[in-house]
Amino acid sequence: MALMELYVTYSFALIVALIAYIFRQPLMHMAHPASNELLMNYVGKRNQELISALSSSLWSASWFISAKVFEWLRLLDFQYYEIFLITAGLYIVGNILFALLIREYESNKRVSSINSIPLEDELTMD
Repeated sequence: MALMELYVTYSFALIVALIAYIFRQPLMHMAHPASNELLMNYVGKRNQELISALSSSLWSASWFISAKVFEWLRLLDFQYYEIFLITAGLYIVGNILFALLIREYESNKRVSSINSIPLEDELTMD
């Protein structure tokens, strides 16, 4: 969508930008419930209130910080599409780190399930 700045003189630019924007909205908001559940399960019952408060605070602070970074980059004469490409790069790094977190959570869950003995194995009567 940000690359449409390069194609602004073409007649199809507005249509492509609108279609990209329509697809962007649900895709950006689809991951929040799953990531929030993973976060709450990862920290455990004892720390969920604190992590929820920190997560909300960081979410609010991120809007302020991103606006200031955007302002700073525009003052340095970065084009709009360049700023969005930087954002896309940061999203890729974030997704890689999130995938590593999911992998670690799954391996920890697998290890804890191996170490616990299922109840039905203890109570079998032959």
